[in-house]
Amino acid sequence: MSGTHGSGDEITVVHLMRHGEVHNPDGVLYGRRPGYHLSDLGRQMADRVAEHLADRDITHVVASPLERAQETAAPIGKAHGLDVDSDPRLIEAANI
Repeated sequence: MSGTHGSGDEITVVHLMRHGEVHNPDGVLYGRRPGYHLSDLGRQMADRVAEHLADRDITHVVASPLERAQETAAPIGKAHGLDVDSDPRLIEAANI
């Protein structure tokens, strides 16, 4: 997202967020594991974030390749007519 500031200089604003609530009835410490999707509440959270950002000048949407992150980013991308780019560097650090 970029815009202009009073001096005419271009500024960039980066919105960072964590994925919505994950469906995890067994309480697994899933960390970097794939296969964990958003819960119903998590999908509602993602939709609310997309609504909150609807009037922003979003130009890029990037998320980790994990399902929960992609599912969180999808409504934002859709609201702005953007594809969600996947970047594996956004996967959380290993749990050691």
